[in-house]
Amino acid sequence: MKFASVSDNVSKLINSARSAKCSLLEVYDRAGHKIGSMLPRILAIDDEEMIRETLRLVLENKGYEVEVAENGADGIDLQRKNSFDVVITDILMLIKEGIGTIIDLKIAFSELTIIAISGGSRTDKVDYLESAAMLGGNRVLAKPF
Repeated sequence: MKFASVSDNVSKLINSARSAKCSLLEVYDRAGHKIGSMLPRILAIDDEEMIRETLRLVLENKGYEVEVAENGADGIDLQRKNSFDVVITDILMLIKEGIGTIIDLKIAFSELTIIAISGGSRTDKVDYLESAAMLGGNRVLAKPF
């Protein structure tokens, strides 16, 4: 996996977040006056360390604040503690797979933007990304990106 191609293709994730109304978040004071804007905070969930760390590195280099989790259970815990604006989650994971993670996150955080990623749909009879979109994923992206 070359860094340049990863950087170019992870832009698809950023564009997905932007098209899901998360390019900039406006910040207001208690009186309702706009005091600035900030990029959304992103949580990336994937059981493959190389994917997690690549997402972190590329998105941080684009100016995003990023945290990572290695499975859906850890990701849900982090979301409860930190309230991220966007969650990028893999679908096929051994501990708390992505479909269940998406469902649980949407129940607890209905306004949360979720981007589902998976490489499993190319060889399996089940299209995991289509299922993820039907169950609450705002955007989907096939791996490898």
